[in-house]
Amino acid sequence: MSLRIAAECEQRYISLSSDLAICKKYFAIQALESPKFDKIFVQLGWFHIELSYYKAIGKFISESGMPYILVESGLLASGSLSGFLEGKNYNRCRRIHELTAIALQTLHFEAFLDSLKGEITKEDIAVLLRCIDFENANEASFISSIPEEINELFLKYEMYSQLTFSGEHGPLAKYWMLYISKIDVHRKMSRAIRMKDHRLYTQMFPQVLSMFFVFNHQNYARWGTKYHDNLMNMETTHPGITQDFDDGIISIRRTSKPFSASAIDLTLEQTQNKDAANSSTGVVSVTNNLSARQKFAKGHFIKTTLLSHVFQHCNLSRKEDVSKETYPSRIRKDTKQLNDLLSYIKKCRNPFIGNDEELINIGTGKAASKEVSSFLLNITTIGNNEYEKFVLSVIKDPLAFEKPIKKQLINNFASMGEKVKRVRNNQVEVLKMERNYLSTLLVTALEKKIDMELVLQYPLSPIPLVFAHLNGSMNKTVKSVLYDILDGPLEDDSLASVLGEKKLYVTEESKCFLFYVDAEKVMKMEEPTLRSNHEEADTRMMVHCATLESPATVVLRTTDSDVLAIAIGNFHQLKDGIQLYMEAGVTADNSLRYIDINKIGKHLGPQLSKAMPGFWNKATELEPVLYRPENSGWLLNEGKLVLNWFEGEMAPSCLEDIVVSPNEEDEEEEDGSSDDDSADDSEED
Repeated sequence: MSLRIAAECEQRYISLSSDLAICKKYFAIQALESPKFDKIFVQLGWFHIELSYYKAIGKFISESGMPYILVESGLLASGSLSGFLEGKNYNRCRRIHELTAIALQTLHFEAFLDSLKGEITKEDIAVLLRCIDFENANEASFISSIPEEINELFLKYEMYSQLTFSGEHGPLAKYWMLYISKIDVHRKMSRAIRMKDHRLYTQMFPQVLSMFFVFNHQNYARWGTKYHDNLMNMETTHPGITQDFDDGIISIRRTSKPFSASAIDLTLEQTQNKDAANSSTGVVSVTNNLSARQKFAKGHFIKTTLLSHVFQHCNLSRKEDVSKETYPSRIRKDTKQLNDLLSYIKKCRNPFIGNDEELINIGTGKAASKEVSSFLLNITTIGNNEYEKFVLSVIKDPLAFEKPIKKQLINNFASMGEKVKRVRNNQVEVLKMERNYLSTLLVTALEKKIDMELVLQYPLSPIPLVFAHLNGSMNKTVKSVLYDILDGPLEDDSLASVLGEKKLYVTEESKCFLFYVDAEKVMKMEEPTLRSNHEEADTRMMVHCATLESPATVVLRTTDSDVLAIAIGNFHQLKDGIQLYMEAGVTADNSLRYIDINKIGKHLGPQLSKAMPGFWNKATELEPVLYRPENSGWLLNEGKLVLNWFEGEMAPSCLEDIVVSPNEEDEEEEDGSSDDDSADDSEED
């Protein structure tokens, strides 16, 4: 069909673009039936390459702290984190990676300006930028209007960036500079597609392949290398096709606007698959019947044309607008989210401030191991070496193209987590033991009456496997060794850069520990004033609030709804000047808000506020289950406890209070007799 279309259009060649799964078959058919299909030039769809590239980037930054910051800043919803790291959502990955790279490059440029020590400031740069002629469409006029100071500044910044890449500013700065460079590679590839610049596309493609080799995307690494070789030699295999690429067959532009072309396979997803299939999964459940598939292929475009016409007639179609990123509303939204992201990165850890000797997680401050640092800081070298090794092996032996590509050991931040290994032999032993006990019970039940329902309520093992292993050793969890971890020395001081001047309080049972930084080392000490026996954290929060010195502002951050009632009930027991808030909602769905506890407590009043929590009206006490001696049988007199024998006067003040007069006795007798008479009357009735 493709050859017939080329003949009808009087074209020497025709280009086909598709995803990897179909392109592999195209390449195989071309090689087997050459020269029948030599007029077809097969292109690997850039849209699907992008998704795989985003997945490789996701592996690079996984558990690095940046995904956590993206969620906390509201740029990414927590439920979308997994799809973002795996590159499953194109629009989300494209937008968030760009904003993240811009935020990091902004911080890097600010660090560069600080290194100049006042030679030039942001205000000076703003003045110089006003001298540039942005309104004139003439490129020569624009370039000539750039002040010489700007060119010198860019030259210095380029030299500063090279020092960062070489590790002069620390491994953490180098790591995030590598991330910026990888996003810049994608930016240049996207520019090549939008501008139909196949030369830039061919030049940058090996850097994309490098990421595929280092993060084990073997299929795209293998067939992407084949596709790049075809691009390099297309004038040899298809003489004259370079002119077609110059005319723009690498992408499709559906509008008259410049810089608006899109990848061919992306255009297919936004047109045919959008109207005639599920937008997320595409065409699924295709039959294996050959004639049915042929009928589907012939009629699919007719179906999409009809559906597109119906949608357009009903005003339900929405055309893709490549300029939507320049809308004022979109610019305001992006600017706000960019500022929020910058703020959160600075609160956690600015990677370009301070020459750290170790690569750390900017979210938690945990230092990476030597293996992880060596891998992440050298991904470009590793990827290029593997790419060159594969190309040389195929040149030497063409059959090596089909051989498996050796997988790389991915030592990223995510690999540092503790992996739980399931020991299958132990499971087999447990099953064998339970089988033997059960068979013994069944044999015994034939001779004696055994209540199997009662027996099976207990474990079929010598000891409960919930508490111990087969060898008799106790099961231990992370909680059981928490005390030893807290009590032991801190050999890793990588958290010092994260804590800074902050103080961290950690509670363990009735104890409370204080962590702080002294001489770039993390110090730990027990805080006896915060020692308490509260069983729940919701009431222990109020103890900590009660020990604060005034004035202070406290934000309670919890998902426990009981804390609100406890805080309102105990608000009046706090010191004057303590402003209490409670955080509610999440930033992901724009429901984040802060509840003013002081305002609610003052509105309700002390009596009604104390009735809110019920039992926990003593949450600010260190020993809430123990009552104070005062008002409980004892009195505090001049700092000493005195036994409170009696409430009120211990004896009558005068004799008349206990002497009964004769008139009162007669009244009592009359009342008693009247009651007896009424009882007798009721019996007679």
